Amino acid sequence: MLSHSLEPGFKGSGALLIRNVLLYLLATAPLLALCLMGAKWTHLLFGMTAVAVPLVLLVGSMVSRIDACVFNDAQGVLVVPFRRDIPYESILGIEINETGRLLQVSIKQGVLRRTPLLYALDIRDKERLTAELLQRFPRTIIRERTNADWKFIAGVMAIMFLLTAGYHGYLYQRDSGIRAVLGTVVWEGGAVLSSQEAEPYYTVERFQIAVPRQFRLTGKDAGGLLFDDRKAHIELQIVSGVRRELFGTRSKMLRMVTGIGDYYDVLDTAYSARFGIIPLALKKVLLQSLTNVNILEVRLGSDLVKDRTFGLYGFVTQGTKKSREVSTIFLTDATRTAEIHIVVTSPQPLEQRSLREITERVRLLP
Repeated sequence: MLSHSLEPGFKGSGALLIRNVLLYLLATAPLLALCLMGAKWTHLLFGMTAVAVPLVLLVGSMVSRIDACVFNDAQGVLVVPFRRDIPYESILGIEINETGRLLQVSIKQGVLRRTPLLYALDIRDKERLTAELLQRFPRTIIRERTNADWKFIAGVMAIMFLLTAGYHGYLYQRDSGIRAVLGTVVWEGGAVLSSQEAEPYYTVERFQIAVPRQFRLTGKDAGGLLFDDRKAHIELQIVSGVRRELFGTRSKMLRMVTGIGDYYDVLDTAYSARFGIIPLALKKVLLQSLTNVNILEVRLGSDLVKDRTFGLYGFVTQGTKKSREVSTIFLTDATRTAEIHIVVTSPQPLEQRSLREITERVRLLP
């Protein structure tokens, strides 16, 4: 590869380079995953590792082929593969960083111009390298450092942590919805009404809901139903499966990498989050600048196990927006193939009893 093979030269070790980069990854990836995904950091760590390790092996093997230099004393230049020759007189300083079992060598050609020369030279070549450099650059400052790369990585990790903490502090201070804590309730579902109190049932895809008589149907389309109670100034909107298509066939890959595979996972990740840039950002978007927020995880039935084939579960959120109270009910079935969204807008906050009555009127059709 180098045309000056008879001149003194040095060749980096590909195995040491790959080992060092993998150690960098091992040190930084968990913190990055934790800062980004919070409680679901292991999913992101797995995804990052699955992508990064093959890339490290590929790039490391490519870089190791050109990680070399030769002293061409006849022309007074350093010969480096696939780069311009470096004249001896342009070298103002040399830095040797010892980290683990390897040396990283760089040269200084200006105040702000620092050029890597060798990425992973075996530490056993240190004495010979020093001798060759002193022979050719007796008046040039050769600076030796230890673990400079790890000190840099530690600084980057500290900055990453501080930025994440600052972002969290900003959100918690400015957005009251972010501070809402998820609660859990269990309600009965699919109650059978007697003939004396029978109310009209409406079907939206695979769901059937008994709407209280005081609500009048004001709109209907393929996406859902709209009702209102003019006397109480309450609006009721029922929509089914409006966001499931956002995930489609990619849900398995999304769940593997982020722990989020469908809309229920989005809500579960966001509403239960206390830490993590992505979960808190999702929580902020989902709550849509609501104030006085209350969030409940709802399970219909006496059994807390989510995988009951005939059960429904989901979330209820309440909050104030533009002087109106907005209550949103999201329910899905055990297989997560059906979703229903119920949005109630009212002048006053609905009591939990009212929300329970609405939720318990929902049935999943076979």
